Amino acid sequence: MRSLYLGYPVGALLVWETEGDAQPVRGGGSTAGQKQLLLDDQQRVTTLYGLIRGQAPSFFEGDPAAFTGAPGGARA
Repeated sequence: MRSLYLGYPVGALLVWETEGDAQPVRGGGSTAGQKQLLLDDQQRVTTLYGLIRGQAPSFFEGDPAAFTGAPGGARA
């Protein structure tokens, strides 16, 4: 977050665009149409989502309290 706030470069994301078939995707349904799947830097995007929204994203498989400040949640 600090690097983003200060305007430092933070790297790139690696995204894969799927075909239009109905395929199940973690964290969502299996609707038809192209999907963009994050292949690299998922940890950074998950952290930013949690910091901004105050909750874990739908695909998160860890302790959701890590994003709420509730007891048992990780704090940086």
